[in-house]
Amino acid sequence: MTRKIVIAAVIALSALSLVSAALASQDAKPLTGTWSGQTSQDLSLTEKEWSVRITVTALNGRLAGIYTTARVECPGPEVADIRVLKSFRTAGPRLTNGRGFAVRVNGVSISGALGASGASGHFDIAKGGCSGKGSWSAKRVL
Repeated sequence: MTRKIVIAAVIALSALSLVSAALASQDAKPLTGTWSGQTSQDLSLTEKEWSVRITVTALNGRLAGIYTTARVECPGPEVADIRVLKSFRTAGPRLTNGRGFAVRVNGVSISGALGASGASGHFDIAKGGCSGKGSWSAKRVL
């Protein structure tokens, strides 16, 4: 009787280790994809929220590109747009274990996290006496 219990325990532990290994291998796969969505900025000079498209790409667990436009408010009063068009190709910054990133492109600091179906983050701009901040969210398209 005890031999059957030992054999059953060994089989159960083996199955558990196989399931754990399978789940770990899914999480270990480097993230690759494209997320597309909208930015959101509340500007004091306008009554409406300002929003434009943002696209973020990742390749093998690295940030591959980020493309959007950010608006800043300057003394005067005036506004200016800063284009964020950055392709890292295959040498982009590695995504964190939580699939996050933080980069600075053309005076715009952008951070976020990429998920299986969506992504979101924030950005801040300070350039030439002008400043702005906002958030972004996107859905995975590829």
